[in-house]
Amino acid sequence: ECQYYGAFALALLAKNKSFQVPLAKMGGVRPLVSIMASKHSDARHWAALALLKLADNFNNHITIAEEGGISALLAIGNGEGGVTVANLAKRAFDDVKQKWRKS
Repeated sequence: ECQYYGAFALALLAKNKSFQVPLAKMGGVRPLVSIMASKHSDARHWAALALLKLADNFNNHITIAEEGGISALLAIGNGEGGVTVANLAKRAFDDVKQKWRKS
């Protein structure tokens, strides 16, 4: 139940573009990735939404990739509604690869 409320709160905060980078910098990605492995589908839902919202900001792509967020999103991508999640995760991964190539 705590995971549900924590992921829910982070998803709501991550909708605000001005909070996206600070949330990632303050360590918000790692707990979301952990929740993605939870047996509670509602908690996973909110964690996935929060990760996707954080991924709206290009500055968070590296952090999400390093913390295992892409793999976590792809893992749920094998379930119902996975095509959309998998495509979004792939797009984020492609953006990360492009950024690394530029540096």
